[in-house]
Order: sequence, then C-alpha cells, then structure tokens
Amino acid sequence: MFYRFQLTSFPEVEKIVSVTRNTVWHIAERLHLLIYIEDGCCEFSFDEETFIAHPGDLIYIPANHAYTRKSVDNTLCAMTYIHFSMSNITIPESARSMTNIAIEQHNKLNDLALRGALHHSDSNVIYLESVIHTAPSDQITESYTTIRQHLTNKQIMSSLQASIDLCSLLTRLSQKTLDYIIANPTLEASLEMPPRLKQAISYIYQHYTEAISLTDLASYCNISKQQMIRYFNQVFHTTPNNYITDFKIARAKEYLFYHPDTSIKEIATELGFENQHYFARVFLKNTGETPSQYRKRTIQYHNQNHF
Repeated sequence: MFYRFQLTSFPEVEKIVSVTRNTVWHIAERLHLLIYIEDGCCEFSFDEETFIAHPGDLIYIPANHAYTRKSVDNTLCAMTYIHFSMSNITIPESARSMTNIAIEQHNKLNDLALRGALHHSDSNVIYLESVIHTAPSDQITESYTTIRQHLTNKQIMSSLQASIDLCSLLTRLSQKTLDYIIANPTLEASLEMPPRLKQAISYIYQHYTEAISLTDLASYCNISKQQMIRYFNQVFHTTPNNYITDFKIARAKEYLFYHPDTSIKEIATELGFENQHYFARVFLKNTGETPSQYRKRTIQYHNQNHF
C-alpha cells in the first residue's frame, strides 16, 4: 500500500523510542509511526497487508491505523519508533494510481528543467510505501540519531530542529518511493488511472464536507453511473459510495481525536451526513465501534503512552 499526504506545516515529533521485542503487539496508535528495523525480523499486519520487515527496512503506519507486530520464529527484533503528528490527512493510493502519479511527477520535472524553472507546485507532497527498503548509504541510523539528540536537548529551538530533520527524512523516503515506482517494470506497466476517475477523486477531495452521490460524480465527470462504477472497481476494487464513505470516516477519525471538544453532531454535520444517528451507524459499520468509543479508546492509548 502507498500513502500520500501534503506537508503544509512541519510535522511535530512527539517522541522517539528504541525497543527490543519478541512479543505480539496490537494497537491503534493515534500518531503516525516511522519504524526503523535495526536487527532481527518482525511481521507486521495492517490495512489488509502482512509482510516481514528485515534489518534496514522502514515501516510507515498512518495515524489511527490498527496494526499487529509479532516476532518471526520468536526471535528478538530491535527497532526504533518515531511518533509524529501532522495537520493533514493521509490518503491511501493503489499501486496503479501511484504509478500514474510517479510518471506524472517525472514528466513535470522534465518539463520544468526544459523551461529552466525551479519551482514545482507539488514539491510539498510526500509519498510513502508501507515498507521502504533502505541501504547503509541512505544513512537512516544517522537521521534517527540526530532527531533523538534534538529531542533530548533542552534548547529553545530543539523541537523545531527535530521537525526539520524529520521533514528531510520524509522527503528522502518520498523520493526513494517515487524512484522505486518509476524503476519497477511491473508497476510502470500497470494501467493508468482513467482521466475521468481522476476528476472524480479530485471532486471527492474538494467536496467531502457535502453529501456526494454517484449521480453527482457521474454528472461532474460527464460519464454514466455504470461507467463510474466500473472505474472504481477496476482501480480501487470498491464502489464509489464505499470510497466516499471510507474517505469521510478517515476524516472523522481525525476530528474525533484532534478536536475532543467538538461534538459528534458537529462532526457529522461538517462531513455532510444527514444527521448524527446516521453518521454513528455508518461509523460503527465501518470501524466496529461508535464514534464515542473510538474517541475514548484512542485518547486513552495516547494518555497511557503506548508505542
């Protein structure tokens, strides 16, 4: 799985923790996690993916995503966690859509170079894969050490410096992700996202605070509802309505955690649900818990300093 988010402000590094474990751990962390595997192997499962992480691998887990970590053959695994927060929502992307994005970014940069321009309007967008393979030359250990040093310093600008260093690390990892996609023949051969589907996704991102129907999407993109359904099924393996709902629920999770004083009724209204009760039913069906239960659980995890 790939993820996309926009850096409109510096990410805030809340803590960095090194652990050595061979136990099973299951949690939904309220913060974003960037986990560096230093020694041993761990199995991670989240977002319907399961993979083995080896030394040198980096695991990115978006905020509020439940994940399971367990040892391989009961061996110890040494890893370092960076817990950080961001102001923007993280958007999941399929391999097909990421291929299209990477090629588009590559072509934009070539065009800018030909015109002698330096500014790239999408330069603050970060793209990360669930697991990123690194090499010693990537100096990940050094980046983690520097961030830790800044966090332990008591100087006025130390927290900002840690955020700047994390920004630099995320940028390098994003470039590595895009380079991998461009260089991977299998991904590059994937079908491009149809232009009409791009329009539909853009419409959802801009109008998620409204009640969006399949008719709205089809009308906006000037295609039939049946064709719109085929596009979503082809690329995302889901229906337009399910995609819209998943997007709204992801945004709702942010509201519930980061705005504890905002009522559930206000959140439902803000996200375009017809009323609080309908929002609660949809949230329960999508997540297995009510909005109130989700808010209470995630805040408790934070207060107990889980990692």
